[in-house]
Amino acid sequence: MSDRKDSIRNHLMSRHSESWPILESLSLEQLTTGVYSHGTDTWTAGEVLAHLADSETGLQLQLKRLAAGEDGVPEDFDLDRWNRSAARRNAEHSLNELREKILHGYEQALTLLDEIDEYSFDIR
Repeated sequence: MSDRKDSIRNHLMSRHSESWPILESLSLEQLTTGVYSHGTDTWTAGEVLAHLADSETGLQLQLKRLAAGEDGVPEDFDLDRWNRSAARRNAEHSLNELREKILHGYEQALTLLDEIDEYSFDIR
């Protein structure tokens, strides 16, 4: 594995080891607590968790498209709209299901890192 891949892997693993205990400690009661504001929107802990569960898959799809020489997102992509809808798409999932989706996304990210060729890191 290249130095760049090792560095990325170490970063992903380090951030995961820091964030995972926090995600595991969340209770159902805490999910309704406001934790983040953007513009006029305030996100609850549950909405942030739902966003995390959704975003890992979306980011991996972007990386795969970019590595294939395609655009990462459509020209008319609206990040704010996507972020708002991510929380709605995952609202029906239980706390444990959201944690499982996040953990699965993390594992998939490590697998994708192994699969991406070194050339792809130079694509701009």
